[in-house]
Amino acid sequence: MSANANIYARFEAGFDAEAIFLEVPGDRSYTYGDLEACAARVANTLSDLGVGPGDCVSAIAEKSPALLWLYLGCLRAGCVYHPLNPA
Repeated sequence: MSANANIYARFEAGFDAEAIFLEVPGDRSYTYGDLEACAARVANTLSDLGVGPGDCVSAIAEKSPALLWLYLGCLRAGCVYHPLNPA
């Protein structure tokens, strides 16, 4: 890992792609491999939209796996995640 790696790179260094990362009752389980793929898609989408390192991404949403992917995608892209309370 490089000296300038962001926090996502530090998390990613410990991923076991087959291990369960998240279990959603009544829904499904997500592995670290799923996490990596989803976070990569979000980071790429942010980049395609012109969002770059240091930019702020605000979101109003209920807690869900998709919101977690957004947070981790922001970390991966070097963005600042800014959650807003949906209430």
